[in-house]
Amino acid sequence: MRRLELGWASFLRVLPAVLLWPGTAGAAGDATTLLEEARAGTASARASKAGDSPAPASNPGDSIWVFIVSVLEWQDAESFAPFPKQGRRDDLLARFFLEDKKVPEDHVVRLQDAEATLKAVKGRFSRLLKRSRRGDTLFFYYAGHGARREPGVTSFVPFDASGSNIPGTGWAVPDIIKGIETSFKGASAILAADACHSGGLCAAARARGGRVSYACLASAQSSSSSTGEWTFTDSLLRGLTGSSRPDADADGRTTFGELASHIESEMAFAESQLSASAVTGSLDAGLKIADVSYADHGPPRALVRWKDGVDYRATVLGACSGEEGKPGLKVHYAGYKDSADECVGQETVGPFVEPDREHADGSVVYASWDGLWYKASVKGCKLGLYHVRYDGWSAYWDEWVPPSRLRASAPCSPPPCKP
Repeated sequence: MRRLELGWASFLRVLPAVLLWPGTAGAAGDATTLLEEARAGTASARASKAGDSPAPASNPGDSIWVFIVSVLEWQDAESFAPFPKQGRRDDLLARFFLEDKKVPEDHVVRLQDAEATLKAVKGRFSRLLKRSRRGDTLFFYYAGHGARREPGVTSFVPFDASGSNIPGTGWAVPDIIKGIETSFKGASAILAADACHSGGLCAAARARGGRVSYACLASAQSSSSSTGEWTFTDSLLRGLTGSSRPDADADGRTTFGELASHIESEMAFAESQLSASAVTGSLDAGLKIADVSYADHGPPRALVRWKDGVDYRATVLGACSGEEGKPGLKVHYAGYKDSADECVGQETVGPFVEPDREHADGSVVYASWDGLWYKASVKGCKLGLYHVRYDGWSAYWDEWVPPSRLRASAPCSPPPCKP
């Protein structure tokens, strides 16, 4: 979760742009999108078996059902720290579907903060699913805290959850998929989650999905925590609203695979974490999310050499006037709050280059976790992040970690230990 680098004015100006979701047309004319193909493909297959065809919706938005849960404060404040509410992105997601996609208001359920009790989210979700029709599409979004308990079940944290009893008071993601499979009459479900361990939602869709086809995007792997910023949801909004930034091959359209890669790159650079994604059934990575409707190249990525001699990842926001009126560049440091933005000398700024790999697969490293250093082995590397397995611990505890959390030699002895 992080601010929109495009800027509020520019983003809201392009929000009503025509996007290729069910029943609409754009620059590609007869090209279909993720939602169109999901609806048409699954509905056609069913119609062939039943010998009939689904009745077309008079308004394309009538075929979409939206369920948005965003919890930024909790009753158990000691267990679950609150998030800032200013500029919350669930408001923009709801506006996108209501204003741009013309989804009827009674097809959209939004639960925020104290509204999102366990009873409320389960009950409202069940009722929404049961109202769907054959061939419809579901969009599901959750933002807030996520938790995981062995044997690997991820739960989203409703407002009234207890930190001492997540299994009994959390919303387990396998139950979300089970509910969709049992009660949703539609063809496909688009899932998105911005929370710790949110990759568990994608894993559950792969493992438990069947009748419904899923496209899932999550801010973190199922084994990993997630940032408290809006980076993931901002990147998701870029894809939905037709930003040129996720369109990697510049062909004028953004596919699900391109959006997943864009989110992955943004999360790795800005938050030092690896996102997750999955597609199942009739959906695949080549399905189109939207035609590009506005140019958005984003602020350049850079390395800034600070006063301590260390290079910090940053984005360049624009020109500024530095000390004694010297020309400078205003930068935002990756992983830091906006309050840390500053004007730096141009000579301290260079282009961002992915760091050379320091640890080969199979090599022994020491990884920090919760203030202690553990012996581990490297299982892989992607976008500058390392997949590690802790010695003596099962794969359940595997993580993707940044180089700053790794050492080639033991910083203390014997591990786990604190220097």
